[in-house]
Amino acid sequence: MSIVAWMNKKGGVGKSSLSIQYSHWLHERAGAARVAVIELDDQRNTSRALTAFDSGVSAEQLLTAPAMAPERLAQCARVDRPLAVFGATAGMPDLDRSEPGPLFVAFATNVAHLAAHFDHVVIDTPPAVGLRMHAALIAAQYVAIPIELEDFSIQGMVEMLALVRSTKLQYNERLELAGVVANRFNPHSVRQRRGLEQLITHYHKHVIPRHISTRTAIPEAISEGVSVWKLAKSSAASARAELDGVFGCMAERMGMVLAPPVAGPAPAAPAPAAPAAA
Repeated sequence: MSIVAWMNKKGGVGKSSLSIQYSHWLHERAGAARVAVIELDDQRNTSRALTAFDSGVSAEQLLTAPAMAPERLAQCARVDRPLAVFGATAGMPDLDRSEPGPLFVAFATNVAHLAAHFDHVVIDTPPAVGLRMHAALIAAQYVAIPIELEDFSIQGMVEMLALVRSTKLQYNERLELAGVVANRFNPHSVRQRRGLEQLITHYHKHVIPRHISTRTAIPEAISEGVSVWKLAKSSAASARAELDGVFGCMAERMGMVLAPPVAGPAPAAPAPAAPAAA
């Protein structure tokens, strides 16, 4: 069992896309696990992409004191659904003006109740340091930080690492880093290749030694409401391999014992070439 929060104080780094694919990966590639997905980002990208798995309970309810009845959350763990989504709502920013203590306690308690009925909990956070991000840090076991290889993103990573350390010391001693993930990598850019090498050299304890390139297959899969592993296009093979590599490294760092992947439909084979004209 794991509780992983995907977060970065900077938007546009692919946090929601990776939260979605990671949730699918836990079920499809890590042994038919049941996954609770909580979106705290009021942009609601994750909630929309996974709307077919809506649990009937919103993330706002998980944040609102007092904590929900455990039996109500247990009902969300349906055996016929691999994922259960606790979606974001438009009014969630108002919660950032709430009293912190009751909000933190309610969310941590509700997440703990979910963890008793699901194999994994994935939390997608807003791209800003506020009560919702702090609530996720206090409730989580692990943090995954996606970044792009730009100067501002790397500076944001350093600040996020400091926030994780301070939360661990003050509020959540079990909190650990699952890894910093280089996302939307351009392998043709000499500057980005050099930046990734330097990042791994200077932050080798924190950075996953893999990367995820800019791939059209990832947004295509999200728009079709499926995972990359079920996208019926042979062009998705590279995206599948990169995601498997990154998520596998994260699982190893977290000490997860992975069961055999769930068997799924193979990607569609390319159509045979037309016979050459005589």
